[in-house]
Order: sequence, then structure tokens, then C-alpha cells
Amino acid sequence: MSLEIPELVGKEKEHYNTLEDLFAFSIGKTADVERLCKGLKDTINDWDKMMGNKGVLQTSLSPYFGAIEQLNKNEAMNLYLFLSPIFFYIHLLYEMRRKAWRNAITWGGIFCERIIRNLFQAIDRKECLSLWQEISRDPKFEHRANRLKAELEKRHYEEADILISFLKSIYFTRSHRGPHDVPPPEPIQANISQRLCLPVYVKYLECLIFLGYNLSIDFPTFISFFHNLAETHVALIFPEEEITTTPKEVIKDLYRQGFFKEGKTLKDVIIRLGDLGFHWDTSRIARELEYWSKGKKAFLTRIGKRGFYKYFERYPPEEFFKTTI
Repeated sequence: MSLEIPELVGKEKEHYNTLEDLFAFSIGKTADVERLCKGLKDTINDWDKMMGNKGVLQTSLSPYFGAIEQLNKNEAMNLYLFLSPIFFYIHLLYEMRRKAWRNAITWGGIFCERIIRNLFQAIDRKECLSLWQEISRDPKFEHRANRLKAELEKRHYEEADILISFLKSIYFTRSHRGPHDVPPPEPIQANISQRLCLPVYVKYLECLIFLGYNLSIDFPTFISFFHNLAETHVALIFPEEEITTTPKEVIKDLYRQGFFKEGKTLKDVIIRLGDLGFHWDTSRIARELEYWSKGKKAFLTRIGKRGFYKYFERYPPEEFFKTTI
């Protein structure tokens, strides 16, 4: 089912409403331009304060404010496409800082839904279609994600599979928990979801550029801001002595997400762990894969000869984990 945005108050509500006003303006709806620009500047100023008043975005966004004052709808849309996922990511980080792990995971899911919506609407805008109007009637995220993958592949976007795979990994982190999860997995899952948001944001912007949106010049600025935002907050959330993520736990979470539905080699696993920001020694990863392939606790099956093993699901995750939605 589609996730609802939790009730917002105070500055968070102001930020969200400002971004929605920006989107409305970009598609031709009447807006108080002066009020819109003030709201955007206040939002960016608040975000910059989170970064220690570095002013990373204020300078870069000045041309956008000028364009909006000149009623430039295309630049307004470009700015919206840059900013809207950041809003949801900031809330994920906020919930992590509060150690509200399940809330953080939920915000990660909402982040994914906004990425999906933005990309459908981006295609619609460029090609005068109504894909989002059609697919938004289907409440299931997986159906929307699969349809987006098909639409992007139809347009020969080669990174579609990677983007959708990352989105599903974040979104479905929230779906599976059960009696085998002792201690509770939420901190680990929240950490994994957070780590995947940056590569998703990168792929999302690259996809928009592929679709013809003029985002290349400011691409590095927003990627840098997103990355620095994560580093600043996660350092406070996960001090080294507080939580240690192990390959054993992450491999189990990859299984939970369906990563091993099709057989994976050791190299495949190393690449995925690298995408998540984990760079453990190869021999250690191999030992943990072996651990999960033997005995009563095993959920993987190892097939092949030494040095050429492939790891498959022994049975579907929903049979190993009690599913909760």
C-alpha cells in the first residue's frame, strides 16, 4: 500500500507546503511569486543551518529565484526536482536522530514514493502523457516501481534496473520482521535505508538528465549537499561505539529484501555491500555467506565449486520472517 505522509507541524509543514507550491507554480498554476521565493529562501536557510550555516545552497540557488521571479516555469520545475526528495530524506535523518527507527524506515519509504512520482511526472511533462494519473490509481509500490522500470527501459535508460532495485531495497526494508530477528533489526535496517538514499538520489538525477531535464550544472552541488547532510547527521546518530553493523546482519537484511532470489556470486554480494557503503574484507564476507548456508539457521543454499559458488534463497523470506505491513 502507498504510505501516507505523517502530519507535519511548524517549520516542517511550512517547508512541505512551500515545495508543493513550487510544484504547482511549475505546472502553470497561479502563485504569489514573492511569497513563494521567500518560502524557498526560508526553507533553504533552515536546511543550511542544519549544515552549520555553511551556505552551501543559498549561493547556488540565487539564479533559480531570479528565474521564478521572471515566471520561468521550467527552472521552477528543475528546482522542485532537486529539492523535493531532500525534504523526505531530512525527515528520515531526523527520526534516526531520535532513534525512532521504524519512523525513519517509513520516511525512507515515502522518499522512494516521491522519487517514483517525480519520475513519472517528469516523463509526462516531456512527452505530454498521463502515466502518473494512470499508475497512481494502483496503491502497490511494487507495481508502480515495475511500471517505471518498464517505461525507462522502453526509453533505453540503461540504469533503470539499478535504480528500481535500490528503491525496492529501501522501501521493502519496512515490510519484514519476525521471530528470527533478535535483537530487533530496526537500527540496522534504518542505517541501510539511509545509506541507500544517496545512490538513489544520484541515479534519480541522472535519470532526469537522461530524460532531458537541464540539471547537469547544479548536479554536483546538490549531490554534495545531500552527502554532507548525511555525513553530518549520521555521525551523531551512529557513533562508532553505539552500533556496529556486521556483514552477517547486512547479508541477512539483503536476504530479507529478496536479493538472493536469483543466485548471487561472492562478487555480486561484495558489489552490493559496496553500494551500501560497506567495504569489508572479502574473506570475511565469504565466511558470513558460508555461515548463512549451513545448519538450522541457514536461509541460503550454496551451489557450485570452491571459488565459483553461487548463493540462492533456500526458501522465500516470507517463510523465514513473519511478515508485517
